[in-house]
Amino acid sequence: MKEERPHPRELKMLIDKALQGKLTAEEKMILDQWYTSFEEVLPVVYSDLSKEDFKMKFYQETLEKIENNKARINSPRFLWRKIAASVVLLAATISVLFYILPKGANDLSYIEYSTGKGERKSVLLSDGSKVVLDGHTQLLVADNFEGQRNVKLIGRAFFEVKRNEASPFTISTESLKTTVLGTSFVIDALPGGQEAVAVKSGRVQVAYGIKDEVVLQQGEQALLVENTLGHSVIKNPLEVFGWMENKLVFYNDDLDEVASKIGNWYGVKIDLKVSPENTCLLTGTYSNLKLSELLEVISFSIPIKYEINDATVKIISEACE
Repeated sequence: MKEERPHPRELKMLIDKALQGKLTAEEKMILDQWYTSFEEVLPVVYSDLSKEDFKMKFYQETLEKIENNKARINSPRFLWRKIAASVVLLAATISVLFYILPKGANDLSYIEYSTGKGERKSVLLSDGSKVVLDGHTQLLVADNFEGQRNVKLIGRAFFEVKRNEASPFTISTESLKTTVLGTSFVIDALPGGQEAVAVKSGRVQVAYGIKDEVVLQQGEQALLVENTLGHSVIKNPLEVFGWMENKLVFYNDDLDEVASKIGNWYGVKIDLKVSPENTCLLTGTYSNLKLSELLEVISFSIPIKYEINDATVKIISEACE
């Protein structure tokens, strides 16, 4: 069934409420569907705005387009067509979509550091800061990095930032912006997963959009869940930081999470078949094991059978005792 677009008058009302933070859940769903319909055809380019900041700017500009066109056109049908055309053009003009880079991104060139699945890499930046990239991660560093210490991260990395009070260090991920002077912390921003920031030492400021912001101390973490930025004490530091010491850590993980971690750690595809009776949880820390050795050890803890075929691993679970 084709979704109905909101009438321009309704759209104006929804955007007004969105900018004031007063949308109901139903209204937010309607506006999100409308926004997504344009998002699918917008150009993918670099922007200095976060995903949420851009959406708010997009709404504000759209509101102005509605007002401008409303003054000239009386027919609702033609008004909607005019607004739709204007909004698509607007989106291309103000340059969007989610791959956020520092200001002036379109005028700069970038050095890219990346890792494949199952690979880890240490990078020393020109200011003396150290970054350890986990598997399947991308770090973009601008040529003018020493003037403005801004980087972009997709994936997971540990940052050990060289202190410079005159030049804050900022990391932009899809939805969050993390700012520090000098400290050490992990950012987890794997595509499709929840974004998180965990502090090992010092203080870290984490912002989501314009209004949502937390300051983290040593041993604290921030987690973005359903568009809400929360923070808490890190209960198991080894689970958060262990990968930097080449330790694969499971903490009350079910088989789906176990399979996901194994796949990312060893760079293999996991074909998992889980028995409904298998409710086992795995807790353990493993290091310097071959894939076959790890699976054999795990099979003593939870009932699984496995088969390794090159870069694919088939795991079949059995009922827990």
